[in-house]
Amino acid sequence: MVPKSVMRIQFASQFFHSSQSTPFGRLIKPVAPTLFLLGNTVNAWTLGGREFLRAAAGSFDDVYIVPGPAEYAASRNECWRINLRRLVDATAAYPNIHILCQKTVVAGSVKLAGATLWGPLSTYNARSHPDTAWVRERALVDSVGEDEEVNSHLLLQTIHDDAIRNLCRSDRNYFNEQLLSAFKDNGRYVFGSYYAPYYECLTGEDMKSREVLGMTNDYRFIFRKPLRLWLCGVGVGGKNYYDRDTGVLFAKNARGDGAEAAAGYSPEMFMDVGTSEIAVVRRGERALELVRDGAVPELSAETTPERDLDDEFDPRAQPGH
Repeated sequence: MVPKSVMRIQFASQFFHSSQSTPFGRLIKPVAPTLFLLGNTVNAWTLGGREFLRAAAGSFDDVYIVPGPAEYAASRNECWRINLRRLVDATAAYPNIHILCQKTVVAGSVKLAGATLWGPLSTYNARSHPDTAWVRERALVDSVGEDEEVNSHLLLQTIHDDAIRNLCRSDRNYFNEQLLSAFKDNGRYVFGSYYAPYYECLTGEDMKSREVLGMTNDYRFIFRKPLRLWLCGVGVGGKNYYDRDTGVLFAKNARGDGAEAAAGYSPEMFMDVGTSEIAVVRRGERALELVRDGAVPELSAETTPERDLDDEFDPRAQPGH
């Protein structure tokens, strides 16, 4: 059984199109009370997307969703604000589903903070980057008519570079403010974002992708206690990285949107966030990492004896909150 002082969080990302037709149980196998969806997971405009939300709400005590670029561009006939509003409206029927778009929630002794964390568009512009090419905004455009009078028209167009950079700064400032306020209450923080806050969070495949690198941030100056864990959703595959200098653990578990899951993805990946340690575990396999206060983990892989986690955890049990 999981101690009451431990919060078990399952996390996943990158199956926006697959979730329309693939059964929920093939994408995510519930092994924890809490699910963190870290972007490109839900299309609230479609029946398949709404069925996914219903299944998630019925399978977990709490579900937290960070919007990715796919959620911003869910309907190409709407601006990104309307698309996000649709997602909020679709989840309104489920009190246990929460949208984290620059929002912080308290879960027991743990605080969960989430935002997309838009990247700086390095070497790209908004019209050419795949993540932003279909993100639309409504813009008021002035034009001169035949009678030489200026007429204003509300047009739907690709979001412009300055808007993306403003979102990037806004998300960065949000996370920084959360850490500054955290010192007042000595709370334990878990951050969740779609884009990666640091290049070390990326897999080998991600590092080969110019598109992923173009949206990756370098916000290492933010990393410090009481931040314990940062989850992100970009790219493909699974990755766990412990920053020895700051004591922050980073992880991602991105399925990829193809028919088959990417290498390294686990539909059962979860983390235990406790008072004195954070453990990264794949259900049914050996422990991957264990991070304890005051200790430096050996990430290459000290493993523990295999054990049946079904005997240790009841998915219906309440965490300590």
